[in-house]
Amino acid sequence: MNNLITLIDPNDKNLENLIEEINRLRPKNVWVGCSTSSGEDVKKVFDKLKVQTDLYPGSLDQIKKSHEIAKHIHIPDPLFYSNTKISKLFEEVSKYAEVNFPGKYNMMNYVLLHPTCTTAKILDVKKIYNDKEVLNEFEHKLVHPEIYLEGGSRNKDSSITKRLDLIKIIKEKYPHARIICGGGISSLDQIKALKEIDVYIVLSNLIHANPNLLGEYMKVLE
Repeated sequence: MNNLITLIDPNDKNLENLIEEINRLRPKNVWVGCSTSSGEDVKKVFDKLKVQTDLYPGSLDQIKKSHEIAKHIHIPDPLFYSNTKISKLFEEVSKYAEVNFPGKYNMMNYVLLHPTCTTAKILDVKKIYNDKEVLNEFEHKLVHPEIYLEGGSRNKDSSITKRLDLIKIIKEKYPHARIICGGGISSLDQIKALKEIDVYIVLSNLIHANPNLLGEYMKVLE
């Protein structure tokens, strides 16, 4: 199993160096997006990459500018937050995808696991659900074959490994789902802990901080 997803955020530091490393090392799962970048900035990253790349859109503008060159598109479908901007945002994105390129995208069950991360601030998410509430919601609304658990990026207190018990339960209850964990991953020990559960691991801030370590993480996860 190839557990690594390399996520490029056009807003993050060392962007050009990371692109160079990806083109040199050619990891298998490369995504671009998950940011407040303009669609044009996202497209510029696609144009510089020499590997097949997926789009993880954070806005309708991103998907309009890059869907033609993306290999595949992954669209979050929030299980919660029905009264916030996040619901409206991804509803617009999914409708556009359904009309314009059916068969090239998939929806992911998306759960935010930390209240003070960048995503929560941007989307005005104030309530984070505990493990019991998340599992109860899954019982009623788990409708897609992928589950994205967002631990919360750019926050030292938001390590996704603080909720390993929840991730293990989800893995056991839904063995046929593709479970993806991202955000709040800042060390090799955390990567190894998630690998033991056999989930897909999204690395973004960690490899932006030091693109030269991408090869090391690939050895662990690919």
